[in-house]
Amino acid sequence: MKILYFDTSAVIKEFSPAEVGSDLIDKITTRAREGHLQIVSSVWAINEALAVIDRKFRKKEITQPEIQTIMATFGERIASSSETSNFRYAPIDHNIVSNSRGLIDQVHISPDDALHLYTCWVCNCQYFLVHDKHIISNLKLRQFPEQERDYLQYQLGL
Repeated sequence: MKILYFDTSAVIKEFSPAEVGSDLIDKITTRAREGHLQIVSSVWAINEALAVIDRKFRKKEITQPEIQTIMATFGERIASSSETSNFRYAPIDHNIVSNSRGLIDQVHISPDDALHLYTCWVCNCQYFLVHDKHIISNLKLRQFPEQERDYLQYQLGL
């Protein structure tokens, strides 16, 4: 089974259908619900996502019932999270925090991004999905032109 890591920017797209890339995230999460892929994220992504959701609510971009749906979805996934579940929230432990520090210096990324990237590596993820220009630039990751996006969808069976 292919394992994908969702950075917070990818996590939030599932609940923001108007954002660029949310259609791809929707396809990926559907395949995960069907048992064909595993999506991993750090429990820290939930905190970051809550901050984004709060900001969207204050800007009146989402409603209270939408927040309740998002929270219920997070709650279900956290309750069923394990190393083999389709949606896995990796715990933050001392080793992940301390070992991710080197990425801050070496790659010049934020502590949050370092934590995500290191967790991705620890969890043996084959893909790191992120939509954050700063981390993409600092890691020298390629942006996905349409052909590469199509190839990713093919690789993931979407």
